[in-house]
Amino acid sequence: MKQPTGTLALLGGGEWHEECRTLDEELLAAARGNDVVVLPTAAAFEQPEIFVDEVRTAARAIQR
Repeated sequence: MKQPTGTLALLGGGEWHEECRTLDEELLAAARGNDVVVLPTAAAFEQPEIFVDEVRTAARAIQR
């Protein structure tokens, strides 16, 4: 069985906003263009679709 590889970042609140741009850029660079999985744990109970939209918007801005 192939062992999964990659970067795991356990973050809590406030990520994917302008103040965390450097960290977000580093995490996306570590993914090397591969899939990125975001699990909105606390946000899961408070409109997770809004959080997912924020992540998509931030990731697209960083990739430009």
